[in-house]
Amino acid sequence: DGVTTIGTAAFSCCSELTNVFIYNSFTTIGMNAFAYCEKLSKIIVGNKVTSIDSYAFDDCTNITDVYYTGSKDEWNTISIIEWGNEYLLNATIHFNYKQYIPGDINNDGVVSAEDEVYFSRYFAKWDGYTDTELSYDAADLDSDGNISNTDSVILSRHLAKWSGYIEIPISNKSQ
Repeated sequence: DGVTTIGTAAFSCCSELTNVFIYNSFTTIGMNAFAYCEKLSKIIVGNKVTSIDSYAFDDCTNITDVYYTGSKDEWNTISIIEWGNEYLLNATIHFNYKQYIPGDINNDGVVSAEDEVYFSRYFAKWDGYTDTELSYDAADLDSDGNISNTDSVILSRHLAKWSGYIEIPISNKSQ
């Protein structure tokens, strides 16, 4: 919370980085932020980004698609320095991309205890609750294609850790 800038060379030369999800809290992508990330191919950019500095995506030769959560008009207002951002600028931009944050079950942009309430309502099938209120992508925290109690437990443990409680490791016999 409160971080708005991806600083100079923050992820530069991260040779195994393949995907970047720049959340809506970020407004600035600094110089060389992702430079020389040769495997970087998918970028999701939140519509709060207002500037992308020079060489932010320098030599990121695999960038072919950028998914932007805002409109084309909003994208055109971003100050993008052209030097070193050729691959970004030549990529296909997909506008109005529906961004989801893992754990943000109610799509309010924050992972909080309220998301646990949504899980409870979903499993209890409480009156007045509709499945359309649940973000399935954000709710499938173990990426198994199903929303289950396991996903709810993962979210609960994650929130407990944020609250200062000690996380108890999950024993997974399948691993």
